[in-house]
Amino acid sequence: MKWDDISREWQLSESPNQGEKDVWPINSNGEDMTWGFGVETLEKKLLLSELSATTDADGSVRIRFKRYLNKDGTLPTTWWSHKEYSATAHGTRFLTNMLGNALTFLFPKSIHLVQDCLRVSSIGKSDTVLDYFGGSGTTAHATINLNREDEGNRKYILVEMGHHFDTALIPRIKKAVYAEKWKDAKPVSRESGLSHIIKYQRIESYEDALNNIELNETEHKNLLFDEHQLSYMLESDTRESPTFLNISELQNPFSYQLNIIEDMQRQTQSVDLPETFNYLLGISVQTRQCLNDDNRRYLVYRGMVEQKTFVIIWRATEGWNEQDWEQDCRFIEEHKLTEGADEVYVNTNSIVPDAKPLDPLFKKLMFT
Repeated sequence: MKWDDISREWQLSESPNQGEKDVWPINSNGEDMTWGFGVETLEKKLLLSELSATTDADGSVRIRFKRYLNKDGTLPTTWWSHKEYSATAHGTRFLTNMLGNALTFLFPKSIHLVQDCLRVSSIGKSDTVLDYFGGSGTTAHATINLNREDEGNRKYILVEMGHHFDTALIPRIKKAVYAEKWKDAKPVSRESGLSHIIKYQRIESYEDALNNIELNETEHKNLLFDEHQLSYMLESDTRESPTFLNISELQNPFSYQLNIIEDMQRQTQSVDLPETFNYLLGISVQTRQCLNDDNRRYLVYRGMVEQKTFVIIWRATEGWNEQDWEQDCRFIEEHKLTEGADEVYVNTNSIVPDAKPLDPLFKKLMFT
């Protein structure tokens, strides 16, 4: 078409062929309008089948354009029916391909469903996802996949009390990090592995706490106690029980143990005292160092508590003599472990200047 300045209207450059019809941008009120696309754009839309023409009952031609929703900021509908959301195909079968056993966890959610739930929540690349019902770990897996897609640094916190924590959730997270795709419990794409740290803690149950109360011998064995007497016993006669933190055992902080009942059997469970103390103290850990001085193992945390720099030093001190304490002080000073710290805590004792024993603070934090 060409614009005619004299007639002030468009003139066709060529006549329509047989079966063709010229269509003008005239609205339902008979007003002249303009097309919203140029010739090149219209040609592309024709090739992509994003443009079509239909004839109404009155013989008028209607031009239809295929339009797409803007994915950014579009509200989700209340009915999600995509085949990718099938719990059977992308939940059970998906997990079976990862773990090799369909009975490890029944009825897991579709990985695609949870990923899209996170997307519509507008989760940022450094946000944290919280799921109080961890199940098979689909939420963690979805978070890992999103990080894999856009190199994000999202974190997840899952809570789970079922036995499948050990048989499904943890193995799934490990495999999700190692490779993106799995078939018959074997990785298909090893090159898609990610750098990842999995950190979890087990909370001592009320029953476990009772199982670890140790009463002193004989004199109270056959007595019936009223409330006052029982309270007295728990304050005095059970003070060395593991569940109340046996201070003397902090000489070996890397081998502290509790007794737990699992599957109707009494078992011994190791306790991570350094991590437990960190949680109670509320420290935001910045660095964690593992050092060795001959046969002495050192675990050193540095972090912030209420805008103060804390350094926490753990080592096994059982059987140490005067020379050991002096060597301990030299080692800490040579490695400048306390440099720049506002507060320094060590388990048991030390002759390190300004260092405080953490043992009484640990016990205080457990009951405040």
